[in-house]
Amino acid sequence: MTTQQNNSLSVDAPSAEAQAMYADFALVDALMGGTSAMRAMREWFLPKFPLEDNTAYDYRLKTSTLLPVYRETVNRMVGRVFARAMTIDDNVPEKIKAICQNVDGQNRNLSVFASDVFETALSYGLSHILVDMPVATGATLADQKSTPYMAHIHPKRILGWREVGGVLTQLRFKSVRSEADGEFGDKKVDVITVLEPAFWRKYERTNDGTEWVVA
Repeated sequence: MTTQQNNSLSVDAPSAEAQAMYADFALVDALMGGTSAMRAMREWFLPKFPLEDNTAYDYRLKTSTLLPVYRETVNRMVGRVFARAMTIDDNVPEKIKAICQNVDGQNRNLSVFASDVFETALSYGLSHILVDMPVATGATLADQKSTPYMAHIHPKRILGWREVGGVLTQLRFKSVRSEADGEFGDKKVDVITVLEPAFWRKYERTNDGTEWVVA
């Protein structure tokens, strides 16, 4: 979809609220990334002194370090919460137990998945989980039965949302999928998902990259 008139956003454009979050997330990225992340941001987090020339600034940048207190605090807190693996009661149905052993469809169990979600929430203040079903395949109803899975949606992937009376009515987020490129190559394809009550759609760029279309 191309950008519409009347100040409408393109499907890939972050909303004003999302952009406000990104500004805060940049600081978290640097604190979690450490010295290299801080140096990469240059003047954003290490402003130049008045009358400081580029040579002096570059030297100061290369010798500046970031004490990783924030990252270490987050890691220690996560370690305390998940010091022991999560356990499942015996009265939980076997099907649910099986799901918990591969909760995200990527062979990660509930403890590992929950640890990642908690770490994101602790460091960024937000963390999201999408419960989804894989695309059904097969000719019969039995063939089409799928096992639900959880997808961790990082807050930096959120593009925007809409709510009415405090009820969420739309959510847009971005992701990337891989597909074969020739005999040996691999390429990344940007995907934007739009969720609405009882309805969803995915957008991908056209081959020439000029617009977004429903995939």
